[in-house]
Amino acid sequence: MIRVEIAVLDAGVVSCRSIDLPAGSTVQQALAAAGVDAQGRGLAVFGHAVAAGRTLRSGERLEVLGPLTADPKLARMQRVQRSREAQQAKRDAARRVTQRS
Repeated sequence: MIRVEIAVLDAGVVSCRSIDLPAGSTVQQALAAAGVDAQGRGLAVFGHAVAAGRTLRSGERLEVLGPLTADPKLARMQRVQRSREAQQAKRDAARRVTQRS
C-alpha cells in the first residue's frame, strides 16, 4: 500500500486529502479512487506536469490544477506592450527634462 496526497484547486480554494492505494497505482487510478473528475485539467506531482498513466510512489502529492484563466500567449503580449509603453514614457520624460535645460 502507498499513501498519496491529492490536492484539488477549485475556484481558488485548495482542498487536500490523503488516500491509501495499492502499490503500482497510477495517477488515473488515484483520481478514480478519490472520486475526482480531472477532465480537461492539468495534473502535476509536486509541481511537475505528469500524464494520467504515471505510477505514483508513497508520499507524493498529486495536484489537480485549475483551468487557465487567461491565454498565456495573449497575457505575455500584453505584459510586453505595457513594458514598452513604460519605457517609452521614461524616454519621453527624459527628453522633456533635457529640452528644458
